[in-house]
Amino acid sequence: SYNGSAYCPAVSQDAIEVQADKLKDEDSGVESLEYCICKWDDNRVGKEYIPCREGQTICLDEEGVWQIFFRTRDRVGNTKVYATGRMCLDKQSPQISVEGITHQKSYQSVENIHIQLQDKYLNTEQTKWNLTEKNRGIVNCKTERRKSNEGEDIYLEDLSSLSDGYYTLKIQGKDMAGNHREEEVSFSVNRTGSSYSLSRGAEILTEKYYVKEGVAFSVTEHNRDQLKKSAVTCIQNGRFFLLREGRDYQVSVTSVGDGWSYRYQLFQKCFRQEGAYTVTFQSLDLAGNHSDSREQDCSLEFFVDQSGPTSVLMGLEKEEAESGTKNITLWGRDNGKIQEMELWQNGVSIFSTSNEQEQTTVELSPGTEEFRILAKDWAGNQNWSENYKVYVAEEGMREKKQQETKIETEYKLRNDDAYVETDHISPTQTEQAQTEIVKEMGKKSDKQNEKGNRDEAGNFEKKAGMFLLAAAWFVIALSLLGKIDFS
Repeated sequence: SYNGSAYCPAVSQDAIEVQADKLKDEDSGVESLEYCICKWDDNRVGKEYIPCREGQTICLDEEGVWQIFFRTRDRVGNTKVYATGRMCLDKQSPQISVEGITHQKSYQSVENIHIQLQDKYLNTEQTKWNLTEKNRGIVNCKTERRKSNEGEDIYLEDLSSLSDGYYTLKIQGKDMAGNHREEEVSFSVNRTGSSYSLSRGAEILTEKYYVKEGVAFSVTEHNRDQLKKSAVTCIQNGRFFLLREGRDYQVSVTSVGDGWSYRYQLFQKCFRQEGAYTVTFQSLDLAGNHSDSREQDCSLEFFVDQSGPTSVLMGLEKEEAESGTKNITLWGRDNGKIQEMELWQNGVSIFSTSNEQEQTTVELSPGTEEFRILAKDWAGNQNWSENYKVYVAEEGMREKKQQETKIETEYKLRNDDAYVETDHISPTQTEQAQTEIVKEMGKKSDKQNEKGNRDEAGNFEKKAGMFLLAAAWFVIALSLLGKIDFS
């Protein structure tokens, strides 16, 4: 008998032990016992028998397929051979390899997966595998199995329909000796790339479009994978430039749930100048997806307008007109877009339009008519146009004449060299002015006297006398005009 068996898990991972015992011969008795070892996997067939004792342990510790033959001889010379079954000593677990996917890698699509289990003594009935998606569970797919002398090949085919998600492939292999191995490969399918979301500040910009000033805002990019590259670009009034991280914006990266979040915080200083802005976010992820915020209707477009609109009233170029109905045209212009032009007549709003050019009619009544336009843009800026005066019929002409006479009179009362309002000059102020002039002239005279130039001093006194005479005539003229009361 022998203590050991083929593919015995209890001994196959260390050694195989075989014993021959309980030998007996009823007639003459057992004289000798011998054994011979054969290794079949490399055709090492034993030819020499080695003597042994009953109960002696024969130990096999080299991997391979073994068989032991025992030969007995009784005392009269009779022989008999006993053989064990073939025994496998297998210390190695099956080797598992996977082709078509790589652990922790992301793919835009997966076509096929090839699983290879290598072990000469693989127990194919114990081979197990499954493909699962994190949120949807087990994935059913077409499978083909091919057995070979070296193990088994398993093909998972037609996986191109796998949707975006996080997948795990688990494989278990076991050989006849009981050695087993497990492998797990995780991968992701990412067809869509990145998605983008706007902060509230960015949403307000896109909703309003026209703003008085640019503001700081943030945009968050979500992706199942990490990004290999990213860029933030800006177009201002048709001029393209690349924003720089650290100078124009900062990025914070966070692992969130089933993916990654990239938050771009753009600084207000990037949008100080007036004009149209388009801000775009682009990236390349580990799956090879090229993402562009413009393709997801997430392009950030707005217009910074800090200047009020200008407006002109056409049709009232002449100051004089007859009473009745008059056709006029409101015309406006703005850096951005005009929201409304409002026509005012004599301090009362009478008409409004959202067009940049609009025709309307006004009623002219005898007298003076005044028109102005209040123009507003979508950014909230507003400006008044110049004041348009129209003198209607004879009554208007009289009013015009009166205004012209008043202006002419006021003009005559003004000094040609300086804007002097004589209403505020008093006798005391006149005397003070004369005293200051004399003092100034006296200073100059003293300086000249110190130099000993008496002729120049005489000229100075003569000039001072002439100046005082002129000042006296100036006071008399004012008195005649009734502006100064000398009483």
